[in-house]
Amino acid sequence: MIEILKRNDKEKIKEIVSKNFGFKLDIPFHLIKQAKDKVRIYTGNLGANDLVTLDRILTIDSIGLYFAFSKVNEFRLSFDASILYGRDSREFIELTEKEAKEWLSGRDIDKKTGKKGYFLIKYMQDILGCGKATNEKLLNFLPKERRIPLQ
Repeated sequence: MIEILKRNDKEKIKEIVSKNFGFKLDIPFHLIKQAKDKVRIYTGNLGANDLVTLDRILTIDSIGLYFAFSKVNEFRLSFDASILYGRDSREFIELTEKEAKEWLSGRDIDKKTGKKGYFLIKYMQDILGCGKATNEKLLNFLPKERRIPLQ
């Protein structure tokens, strides 16, 4: 079952994105919350009521672009959202070339950053996705289909 997010929910997401990732998010589209705490962006021609009705009839499994994982105290941008919006970010963790190769292979990175929470991961000018910084390491959420094996 889908839920079309209301204006105040969109505003909360804008605040979270600005605070956590350091960029302003313009939302001229529908944000849809689906099972498993996924938030999706929908820019099609169907209105909110049409989407809900369609979901009742057909049970929409996925619609639009996967934007973020959202739980009570967690908000992680998807890989695609990181790439689309990350260039404007002021909050990121920079990797070395060696770390970037490990990251792109799907490995967690042993790196003490002094930061905690979700951050965009960057190598030079390239955004490599979104990861979670802990005291000891960066946890990798790169989708398996986007990983590049280490040579």
